[in-house]
Amino acid sequence: LFGADQLPDLDAVQAAAAFALENESWAPLFAGTGGYREIDTDLILRGADPARYNFSQWAPFCTGIVAVTPRVWNDIGGMDERFYGWGAEDSALRLVLGNLHPSDYEPTDTLRCLWHPSASRDRFDANSALMGEYVGAADAGQLREYVDNLKAGAHRA
Repeated sequence: LFGADQLPDLDAVQAAAAFALENESWAPLFAGTGGYREIDTDLILRGADPARYNFSQWAPFCTGIVAVTPRVWNDIGGMDERFYGWGAEDSALRLVLGNLHPSDYEPTDTLRCLWHPSASRDRFDANSALMGEYVGAADAGQLREYVDNLKAGAHRA
């Protein structure tokens, strides 16, 4: 899974995909997330080498960029389509993957994100509440049941 505002890293993709396939599992692609400034993004999109530019923002995690096998994707029911707009869908996915299909793959690289206008946060509270359901199910040891109910349509709005 990759976002349209991110620069693919073929080495990271191939390494994570190879691990996921070999282990019939999943793998995170990056250890951190870096974001470019608007002016640097414009230059990169015009052909400049991204390595020439420093990140204006950086976080020591990367949640939603993963390689996942079809078996695991089907087992977890894919991404929860009840999330709408910006926020928490990638965290919910990682919570499910990490709990139901633990992976010991350790990425080291940083995801490179292009600048773009901020997405609307109109549904952030609703998405956060939904994420709270995932955390609650995981904390109670009921994440498998929660995911299976989602797959069966028990939580569809």
